[in-house]
Amino acid sequence: MFKYKVQVKKVSGRLNESVLPSKNLVVKSKSKKTDNEVFAEASKYYKEKYGLVIESADVDVESF
Repeated sequence: MFKYKVQVKKVSGRLNESVLPSKNLVVKSKSKKTDNEVFAEASKYYKEKYGLVIESADVDVESF
């Protein structure tokens, strides 16, 4: 199992709720993914859950 740590640096959009989302997100995957694939998955999650668009983020491989 692969774990990717996504640290969100900058977002844009209007927040739908009063609670700010966490700036750290862990994406788990059974197969190896590129940084762009992980970024796209994190962006999709933020868009669906909070209505925000991630403009910049750091992606690190946490473990294999």
